[in-house]
Amino acid sequence: MIHDIFKTSIYGTKLEIDNNKLETFLLLQKDEGNQFSNIGGYQSKNLTAYPEQLLDELNKHINTYSDELNLKKELSITNMWYNINEYKDYNISHRHPLSIISGVYYVKTPKDCGNIKFLNPVLNMIETYWHDVNIDNNLYSSHMWEYIAEKGVLYLFPSFLQHYVMPNLNKNEERISISFNAR
Repeated sequence: MIHDIFKTSIYGTKLEIDNNKLETFLLLQKDEGNQFSNIGGYQSKNLTAYPEQLLDELNKHINTYSDELNLKKELSITNMWYNINEYKDYNISHRHPLSIISGVYYVKTPKDCGNIKFLNPVLNMIETYWHDVNIDNNLYSSHMWEYIAEKGVLYLFPSFLQHYVMPNLNKNEERISISFNAR
């Protein structure tokens, strides 16, 4: 009998948000931006104003996920920023330190705009010890899992989970996402 231990989860749901209104709101907040995990593209500084409906929805889902993880503490968003990735822009592999749960919400996602990929927390061990026997990616041996960037979709994940965003290969339209951390 197999016993699953040390599980990691991703929470995903579709939100009923007016994304056109949200996109307009974000673009009005545009400043000189930051340079953290983005290669090309634009990453805003932390937002100081949030659309109320979005903040309420995010906090509700963060706490649903927190309850499922049995974290026994009410969490709320500590910082939020947005990303605009144009043609060939992407985000390198990174984590979100000093947070408990992190997330991404997709505001605008044209075709071929680049998905998010999560790396197995024991990737180094799998590569070292199972490199010559791992012939099928599954829940026990996969190096990474890919999630589709889809307009209106929210993904939540443990902040320690390393992830990256694939390049936007759409030559005509940018991908817009909101990222955030909760404690």
